[in-house]
Amino acid sequence: MANEGGYDKEVSLSVVSLPGITVYFEPLTVRPVPAYGSTAHIILDSEVSMGSHRVEFIGTGQDGKQHTASVNIQIAPKGGEYSNISNSTIPGGDPGTFEAMRTLDISDYYFPSGWMGDHGDIAYEPVSNAVPPHGEEKSAIEIRYSAKKSNGAGWAGIYWQFPDSNWGDYPLGYDLTGFTRLTVWARGQKGGERAEFKIGGITGEFPDSLQPVQSTGMQTLSTEWQQYTIDLAGRDLSHTIGGFVWVSSRNENPNGSVIYLSEIHLEK
Repeated sequence: MANEGGYDKEVSLSVVSLPGITVYFEPLTVRPVPAYGSTAHIILDSEVSMGSHRVEFIGTGQDGKQHTASVNIQIAPKGGEYSNISNSTIPGGDPGTFEAMRTLDISDYYFPSGWMGDHGDIAYEPVSNAVPPHGEEKSAIEIRYSAKKSNGAGWAGIYWQFPDSNWGDYPLGYDLTGFTRLTVWARGQKGGERAEFKIGGITGEFPDSLQPVQSTGMQTLSTEWQQYTIDLAGRDLSHTIGGFVWVSSRNENPNGSVIYLSEIHLEK
């Protein structure tokens, strides 16, 4: 992806693909300085049929503008399976990948794809200008939770996962050894909103190395930006697929809630 036409806004990348085709970007969010650039990694399930498959890439700018590009993937008889992929074959599988990095932006490497509980009660806006952003960020993440129990659970949450929608089904994960804490800045629309933030804890055939899930506990947000921290010193981060979690419930927010997140970081 290149900077063309003088566009100078931050761009978030996403994809529309068929079942059995997993696509992840590295990084997931690209910036114009020094130049736009991201690598798309395409992984095929062993059951994907032979022939041509269409994948659509979407770039969404910070101002809401979108650009799409489509590619056709031709599947030949010779192929691999997820079971043949190890951490060492992907970017991030080697601890040295992040060795020089002091701060890792979760939004650059993980997908907010794991919608849980009353997922029909969630409205997610990755680029919101409803409140002044925190720090050097140009926008905030906005999460609206209606608490209507649309799926009968009484709670809702989102996992930021790697790869996209990975519930421990694939042996892919980032080795984040060396990072010692997760930090996130959060605020509410009205104040008094209740939310919990977590990391790790995904189970499945190829689970998170960080077990059990680590949490801030349920927090009460104000209308001002506040930082929340999870201590990860001494924890096993060698296979991290659940990079961040937001959770809320109807009991904690009977009238629903609107919250804003910014600078979701792993730090050393």
